[in-house]
Amino acid sequence: MKYKFFYPLLIFLVLLGSLNASAGTNKVSNLDDDKPYITIDIQEAYYADLEGDGMEDDVFVGVELAFFGSSVYNFDYYIFLTLPSGAEFGYAVALAARTDIAYFGNYFWNHATEPGDYTVTVYTVLRTGGISLYSDSLVFDPPGGTGGSDPIRFDLVF
Repeated sequence: MKYKFFYPLLIFLVLLGSLNASAGTNKVSNLDDDKPYITIDIQEAYYADLEGDGMEDDVFVGVELAFFGSSVYNFDYYIFLTLPSGAEFGYAVALAARTDIAYFGNYFWNHATEPGDYTVTVYTVLRTGGISLYSDSLVFDPPGGTGGSDPIRFDLVF
């Protein structure tokens, strides 16, 4: 619940911090080819028994980032999982990459705790070539479970 106001504030501060900041999402079709940018594709989101405890209460979110316009990218990666009740879990990592495509496997152990629609939202703040914000979101529906703890695994594949 404490993250409910975190990411709107974060977005505001990032955009306020740079006069030449630009905001965009994957739906923008007029990206400047000369300026580095990132596209975000949430490829899958589902619940399962990922930790082998006999309960299908874990959430997996697979995200692919594609990079364009530079050979090195400095960026922040934010992922938020919002439960049907409005409870929200957010996690962040700062990264640098020398690749064209990166795949992020995000594991949320014991987070599928209630029935209904779950929303996953991914933001990237690209710091290469100025500050740019990109986002994507996906709604999915796991049936529920019990528990609730922080994720203990994050996979990054280049």
